[in-house]
Amino acid sequence: MRLGQDEVLPHGAGKGGLSINPWGSFNNALPTVTLDLAGKSETVNTLSSGPRAQITSSVAGQGSLIVGGLDEDSDWRGTLNGGATIEKQGSGTLTAIGARIENGTLRVKDGTLVVGGPNVMDGGTVVFDGGTVQVARPSGFDEYKSASAQIDLNAPLTYTGWRLTPEKGSTADVNAFPYNTQYVYRGRWRLADAGIYSFAKYFDDGGYLAIDGVPLLGNNNSGTRQVTNDVALAAGWHAVELRYAQGGGSVGPLGGFRNGILYDAGNGGFTNAAELARARMFTGDGGPDLVTDGPENVLSGMLVLAQDGTLTVPADAGRLMLACGVTTNTPASPEPVLTVDNGGLPLCFGSAGVWPSVLDAKIASAGGLVLTNRVWLRRLPETPYTIAAGADLALDGAALLGPSALNLTDYSVRVVRGDSVGGDGSVTANAGTAVWFDTMRFEDNRLTNSAAPQTFANDVAVNGGTARFTGAGTITYTGALTGTGTAVKDGAGDLVLADSGSALSGTIRIDSGRVMPANEAALGGATVHLNGGRLVNPAGGDLLLAATPVTAQGGGFEVSGAGESMTVNGVVTGVANVSKWGDGILALGGSEQNTSLRVHVRGGTLALAKSGAADAYAVQDVIGAEPGTRVVLTGDTGNQIGGGVTLSGGVLDLNGHSETLGVLTNMLAGGSVTNSGAQAVTLTVGAGNVSSAFTGTISDGPATLALTKIGTGDFTLPIAAIAYSGGMQVEAGTLRISKPVPLKDGLSYWLDASEPGNFTLSNGFVAAWNDASGAGVHFTQSNPANRPKWMENAINGKPAVLFGDGEVRTRLEAAKTAQARTVFIVNHMTRFVSLGGLWGETLQDRNGLRLNSSTTWRHTGNGANQNDFSFNGEMAINGVAGFSFAGQPLHILTAVSTTTREFRAALGDYWFSSQYARY
Repeated sequence: MRLGQDEVLPHGAGKGGLSINPWGSFNNALPTVTLDLAGKSETVNTLSSGPRAQITSSVAGQGSLIVGGLDEDSDWRGTLNGGATIEKQGSGTLTAIGARIENGTLRVKDGTLVVGGPNVMDGGTVVFDGGTVQVARPSGFDEYKSASAQIDLNAPLTYTGWRLTPEKGSTADVNAFPYNTQYVYRGRWRLADAGIYSFAKYFDDGGYLAIDGVPLLGNNNSGTRQVTNDVALAAGWHAVELRYAQGGGSVGPLGGFRNGILYDAGNGGFTNAAELARARMFTGDGGPDLVTDGPENVLSGMLVLAQDGTLTVPADAGRLMLACGVTTNTPASPEPVLTVDNGGLPLCFGSAGVWPSVLDAKIASAGGLVLTNRVWLRRLPETPYTIAAGADLALDGAALLGPSALNLTDYSVRVVRGDSVGGDGSVTANAGTAVWFDTMRFEDNRLTNSAAPQTFANDVAVNGGTARFTGAGTITYTGALTGTGTAVKDGAGDLVLADSGSALSGTIRIDSGRVMPANEAALGGATVHLNGGRLVNPAGGDLLLAATPVTAQGGGFEVSGAGESMTVNGVVTGVANVSKWGDGILALGGSEQNTSLRVHVRGGTLALAKSGAADAYAVQDVIGAEPGTRVVLTGDTGNQIGGGVTLSGGVLDLNGHSETLGVLTNMLAGGSVTNSGAQAVTLTVGAGNVSSAFTGTISDGPATLALTKIGTGDFTLPIAAIAYSGGMQVEAGTLRISKPVPLKDGLSYWLDASEPGNFTLSNGFVAAWNDASGAGVHFTQSNPANRPKWMENAINGKPAVLFGDGEVRTRLEAAKTAQARTVFIVNHMTRFVSLGGLWGETLQDRNGLRLNSSTTWRHTGNGANQNDFSFNGEMAINGVAGFSFAGQPLHILTAVSTTTREFRAALGDYWFSSQYARY
């Protein structure tokens, strides 16, 4: 229903109230009913609803529903969003302990508003404008989880939030219920009358129920329905704990159950439609008869004072945690005060979530305040306060913690303004503490990840502590970093480091965003740790790092503009793959080997410029060079590349320097090798006895290029690749020059994992793998529970599809039949399961390729029979006749049938037999 004008509903003496979908329940599938205020104002005597009700406003931030003017009580259990407002008037009570206040306002003009803490969510607001607010236990459960594949009563649990229902027990979505996870729900259940109850579990996989600590249900058998009858329960409150576990495969309630665990006040057996219709899942539908039972009641959202307000916390509501913001809507003199009545206990103020609690108004609490977790201080509390060890305080005010510099010993601070810290503004961070520089801002009564730039000049001495720079905006740091410890850059913004006297014995770790030092001195002698973010040259200028060591664990280097450069002469130690971005030149120089460094060139030029010993490699491997990029050799060592080169459209330029490689290969985008130098060069491939294939071009430049093959492996290239005139020499192994026949010619189908465009992915799982041959034999899987996983960099840096992860039965099925006589499969066996299948006829025990042991395939003379594709035919491993892949789980399997067969194939668990877990 949408309002078209103001005040259209009847109200006043003798009139009824507004009830929105009161019959809607989590025990039925009735749709949500919505009242759209559409920016209008409406008045009703009372308001009531079930959980499938919603009040919103299609005119964002406008629209008010005025409730309770005749002093009657109301009970709102639905959702409030769209910026709509419910205004509470009259002396009655508006109860909203199960309502979801997502993005809207509850304004209390008179009487009492009762809310549970967490159901006033991060986008919700409560305005104190004459009435009082009482915190009660919220309706529903506290949810926890553990990394458990089955019900595990001893597993350590992590709190994951407030839930109105035991929702994981109702889901059949494997993406919503991850594999190897246990979810736990705890609450208190009130029965109006004593009774004899029955309880049932029918869930894939595990389920458990205990009432008052007594286990009533519990098994890990996905196909087994368990029923417990004749349970006598007294009237009153009972502690309830429900658990659900998912090992792998499908998940969800079975047998027509709405939830994996149900109860029946009629003590039935859950065996027929009538009994299932009478059975109930554990939910109070937003009401007071099923509430949370955790030790804390966390109040989120924002509390706004239009005038003095009182927040009452009865003893049975749990310990109040103010994880919200407290502010005023307009300046006033005298300032309004929020008085918290929680029985004289210390009031914990701070958020453990993403957004800090904001203190921007006066709070009076007889037990004082404890600032804990994350707090955004706009002012100091006027009531007595303490700062908990480990707290993180953002200082959004002038010298909030006193007129002197800060020496942090047991809590951390965030510097938000230039005058946040007293004295000379310096901060000392001792072990276990951190000083943050943050571009987050409090504006219009909300915290935002502001992209506005900010400059900080505070000197920081780290004494085993950490200096951190975060936020979406650019931070220019003109202070000095000194001492022994770590500086960390995270957040999406840039960090510009000035040359201002830093001398840091430790590490500058770049987790995200970019760090742009003015010069090497700006880094203060610290090691740079690339851990997901980027080290960047100063805007419009060059950067020379003559001695700075770098640890490369993710992210990489960026040289922004064409004609700009970054030279790294210190040692770069590779831990994981990194990238080079930007149109400029990254030069890896110096005279010491860059150990295990693997680089993907995504923009501009990578210059390999090492000098000195022959094994002073600039990189171990070039793992990619995108179209338009260059890898150029400029150094004078015997070798710049310790391993191999993979091109993905880019150029390897020898530039007058001979080079020895292991692997030379390329992605489908191709690539080229050339010699732009004035000296003739030799490219040697096959070092380390490896094999590779290259389908790009190898050509002369101003001077000639020659090719030499060494090592026992093979090197394959097509005739079209040979555009050099310096000669060809084979010193060892095999050089194969291939005939230019399109790979797909004559194929029944071709599944190529190296091209992401061949896949349809859903949350990283493969819904479809399209045939690259053009024959249209596409392989799909409609059931999310049975989809394999697409894995990047899985085999020699290339993608692959993972079947049978853990105990999950996964397969892809062909869209139509196709003929098969010979099959080639590149595969890497990660785990052995008896008779584990790889490829065969869909849902049939025939035409298959199966394991016989952890190192052999079933073949003639090795356990095969007429159900195996190659029985009495041929089989080869890496081109050599045989069925054993001992010591080389990564191999090319070739299987040849005695006759041409036609069938609809499947990959992975092709038979899906109930007898074998993954066959």
